[in-house]
Amino acid sequence: MRISFVLALPLALGQLATMLMSVVDSILAGQHGLNTLAAVTVGSSIWTVALLLCVGVRAASFGRG
Repeated sequence: MRISFVLALPLALGQLATMLMSVVDSILAGQHGLNTLAAVTVGSSIWTVALLLCVGVRAASFGRG
């Protein structure tokens, strides 16, 4: 159980940091205007998908060894 926790902790912290970055971006963009908020929201969604894709490919490549 402890080994699983040690392995999962960096992944969980990375996901939390990504989520918080999107929240802060949305808060700051919302103060600027609706068009800016819409653009940041779309960009954040694309960034999240790209990041999860990279994490998945990297995790799969470590499983082959």
